[in-house]
This record gives sequence, structure tokens and C-alpha cells, in this order.
Amino acid sequence: FFINIRNGKFSPEYCRLVIEATSSEFVTFEMVQLMIMNLFKQWSIFESQVFQQCFKYLLENAVHKFRASKLIRTEMLRACAKLLKRSIFDGKACDADMLDQTVHFLLTNEDPQLQAIACEFIEAIAHEFATSWRSSNLGISFDFHVRARHSFE
Repeated sequence: FFINIRNGKFSPEYCRLVIEATSSEFVTFEMVQLMIMNLFKQWSIFESQVFQQCFKYLLENAVHKFRASKLIRTEMLRACAKLLKRSIFDGKACDADMLDQTVHFLLTNEDPQLQAIACEFIEAIAHEFATSWRSSNLGISFDFHVRARHSFE
């Protein structure tokens, strides 16, 4: 079923609706991955507002709704890190100011769980910029990875 879904072009809104409607962690996990994969496949088609909404949606849900589920929270933070990396040059999903504000808010919050989530997010970002997507089917070149990494550093 999920293999067939991956071949389709589902909108981020459709993925969001499924995430909201399901109580299955497996389905949520798969839909987060599907959302990111489809966003990457249609990067040049969608407006930046779509990417920003998805970034905010995933980050807010990782922090609030799925805070207790390590699997989903981690996948959503990884998805945000992927969006950040992909938008490092065009700023479609997240820019440096937005990233700084988000991480600063989470780290300076009095809630130790939010501080831990901030550390997880930083770890996801560091991991994303330390690895290349050559083996994935996202269509990102190794050259892009190197340029993105240098830009981020």
C-alpha cells in the first residue's frame, strides 16, 4: 500500500489530513516521509509559502502534538532538517533568522522537555548537513550537498 502511495503525487495538504486523522504511528511516520519526498519532487513548482507552512506544521507538531512519541517527533524534526538543507540557498522553507528564533525559543524555554527537543532538532540539522543524499531518490546532487554544507557552516 505505502509503496503504491509513494509513486503518487499527493499534496502536502493531503498528507497533513491523514496525519491529523490517524492514530497509527506507522501511518503518521510514512505520511511525514511522503510529504517530504513529494515536496522535494515538486520543489520548483510549489510557492515558498507551501514549504514554510509544512516546515512550521512539522516543527509545531513535533514540539506539541507528538511530543510524547519519540519516533514521530524525531521523524518530524528530521523532515524539518531536510527542508532546511534543501532551502539553504533559496530560503523557500526556512531562513537563518527563522531557524535562530525557533532554536533560541526552545533552548531558553523553562520546560526541560522543550530544551531536549531543541537539542534533538540541532542534532537532526547537524546530521543532515553531515550526510549526503546521493543514495536517496530525492534527486539532490553531491555538489549541492557540498555547497549547502559550506553555506551552512
